[in-house]
Amino acid sequence: MSERCSKYIYSDSMHGRPCSRPVKIKLGKNSYCAIHDPAYVAKRRAKRDAEWNREQDEREARETAAKAAADQHRREAEAFRWLEALIKTGGTLKFLDGEYLIYTPWSDLMGAGETLLLAAEAAMRKEPGK
Repeated sequence: MSERCSKYIYSDSMHGRPCSRPVKIKLGKNSYCAIHDPAYVAKRRAKRDAEWNREQDEREARETAAKAAADQHRREAEAFRWLEALIKTGGTLKFLDGEYLIYTPWSDLMGAGETLLLAAEAAMRKEPGK
């Protein structure tokens, strides 16, 4: 009988059995088949780990993008609610020279920016009581 691989194979049961493949590599006292060769096992593990790391990086990038989108949505909703309340309390909103200008009943010009969102957020920061 030819020499067999020295690795044990475990399945569902708690009892292992020796690998039945013929020896391809001898390292010291141990003999290995092509499947259980430590160099091949390390290469497979490195490939599997690289794939997992790539998938994890993609997952994290998707989660970061989704969080950024949710944060932007929250900012826009908060600014919209603030502008709605501003208009109900007598404030005005004007567009002049490419910028939104917000007038509030409690002070002079507040918040100016290239976008309505930036102008509203600037005015919200200056609002009394905040």
